[in-house]
Amino acid sequence: MSQVESSKIAVLILAAGNSRRMGQPKQLLPWGHTTLIEHAVRIARSLTDHFEVVLGSHAAEIKTYIPAGKMTLNERWQEGMGKSIAHGVTSIETKYAPEAILIMVMDQPLLELEHYKDLIRNYHNHSNKICASSYQQKPGVPAIFPKEFFKDLKKLRADFGARKLMKGYAPSLVMVKTKGQLIDLDTPEDYRLALSRSGK
Repeated sequence: MSQVESSKIAVLILAAGNSRRMGQPKQLLPWGHTTLIEHAVRIARSLTDHFEVVLGSHAAEIKTYIPAGKMTLNERWQEGMGKSIAHGVTSIETKYAPEAILIMVMDQPLLELEHYKDLIRNYHNHSNKICASSYQQKPGVPAIFPKEFFKDLKKLRADFGARKLMKGYAPSLVMVKTKGQLIDLDTPEDYRLALSRSGK
């Protein structure tokens, strides 16, 4: 049993956006011998079999790259990342009944697997707190949310993710220094920079 499964953590991968600034579905951009979405799935699968991908825009194209039974469709993805989080948490809670959820995005491929394991180790030591990645002393995803925060995650609606919610829970936060680079691939320039840094 993996360290994630032993603590009943499920992994939620956010991949519902329309990649407007990238100009094409970034989920399907090449990354090494695979794609960005497959790379994210590989990270999740190395942690636990209890994971799910939230799709929205371009779902018909992307779903063929996701293992059977590991996808949920947010038909209201246009409402923003908050709605995709709310949809995903509802789905994954029903499916796996986890004690905590690790929320990650599919466009941070330079982030090392060891960082996700660090988040899990911190959760083991602080199971009643949100374990968040540190962005220049500010909390962000990937992050682990214990069950007591699911209710608030499911209320998210606007076009912002979990970061704003975390700011309201400062006393309940554990900040985890990242291993690897927290670059979100939003533009073609971001993608080219990430490829050059990765050697892919």
